[in-house]
Amino acid sequence: MLFSILIPVYNSALYIEQCIKSIKNQSYKNFECIIVNDGSTDNSLDLINDIIENDARFTVISQSNKGISDTRNKLLEMSNGEYIVWVDSDDFVDMDLLYTLWEKISCSGDDAYSFNYTCFGSPSSKLKTIELFKKMDILTSKDILKHLAKEVKMPSFLWNKVIKKSLYNGLRFSSQKVMLEDYEILTSVFLKINRMVFIDNNLYFYRQNSNSITHNVNVEIISENNITIAKREQMILEAYPDLLTAVKIGRAYRALSYLTFLRKICDDYEIKQKEQKNLRKYLYLFLLDEDINIKKKLAALLLSVNLRIYDTMLRLYSKECF
Repeated sequence: MLFSILIPVYNSALYIEQCIKSIKNQSYKNFECIIVNDGSTDNSLDLINDIIENDARFTVISQSNKGISDTRNKLLEMSNGEYIVWVDSDDFVDMDLLYTLWEKISCSGDDAYSFNYTCFGSPSSKLKTIELFKKMDILTSKDILKHLAKEVKMPSFLWNKVIKKSLYNGLRFSSQKVMLEDYEILTSVFLKINRMVFIDNNLYFYRQNSNSITHNVNVEIISENNITIAKREQMILEAYPDLLTAVKIGRAYRALSYLTFLRKICDDYEIKQKEQKNLRKYLYLFLLDEDINIKKKLAALLLSVNLRIYDTMLRLYSKECF
């Protein structure tokens, strides 16, 4: 078996039909799909069973709610494929995802593959293609970790990275994490990797769900995330000390991201000031980096000066967040 598609599910009734059908209708037919229903209280499980019917490629199990990390560990343990394909239950995939991967694997058989994706919200919202790399590229372990540290072209998503199962051997997702459960495990995987092939295709559709934890960040979660990120930085720098500049650019990138959240949800001036200080500290590296687009550089400049100036410019020039 070449592919194991792994889907953790929790209360995904609104979107699970589109997700499962996009897998069931793959043009490349030889795969297994394992679904773990993590104690859903809605009718997610009934919908899944109605869609897959008697399709032997699908395996569905239910468990009491254990959280995303334990669910991912269970999925990995159950998988039999040579390559692991993660899909989130509120997203869906291109019908040629597996066929495209199969073509590349048949040619090179590399350790991992990654690809571009499309963001969307409501059914009527505009699709936004995220082009991480604008051509097919081959990345070494050090290349990957450099981009992972900067977070610009290599965000720590599992779902746009297809990786050999053998590289997960001996690794587990930490059950202590509320968010960023994939940060440490991806770093550990990429420390072991020989090379990754980046495919210049949009093969995944990521739903920007306002109810997900990713879009409900609070001060406590940010504090916890910083601990996880500091550990990742340590892992990267122990392997490649010369990636310090990339790590610093990543710190500025995260400060920028946090400030866009904090200006909406937090009145604590000290916390905002701390993130603003981090942004200013590494701003010159951020502005000079060729991987950062002009929109984010402008946002960083404005936020490093004054949050109110940023909000004013945002209202004047765009309704879309930098």
